Amino acid sequence: VAEVGASHTCSILGNAHMQTFGGRRYQFSGPSCTYALLIDNEKLSFAFYADFTDCSSSRMYVCLESVTIYSGASSIQIYRGWIINVGGEKKAVFKDPYDDGTISVKMSGYDVVATLAAGDITITYDGLAVKMEHHTSWQ
Repeated sequence: VAEVGASHTCSILGNAHMQTFGGRRYQFSGPSCTYALLIDNEKLSFAFYADFTDCSSSRMYVCLESVTIYSGASSIQIYRGWIINVGGEKKAVFKDPYDDGTISVKMSGYDVVATLAAGDITITYDGLAVKMEHHTSWQ
């Protein structure tokens, strides 16, 4: 949750350099796994997860592999290479933007941009970094 007056953006850059909504920076060095990054604990209207995989032969570094978004009854996974997974069906988002009324996904330059109707949230993923931005006044 963002502090009052704090930035409304958080991000994960490259091999797990993180910045929180409050502006704090972290270097993540956990094992390959799926991690919860943002969950609406109040209304349970959305959740955002990141999949990290080993990206070095020494297994000392993890890199962001994909992001998964849940909003209401909808879910979508965004992979590197502008591929999305909706209900087990993989699609190239640059050829076929997606919108189910809850989550919409489209290309913006080299970025995949997902917008959630619940919570006014935008998630931008370029295959290496992800940025989550909220447009409301969470406290």
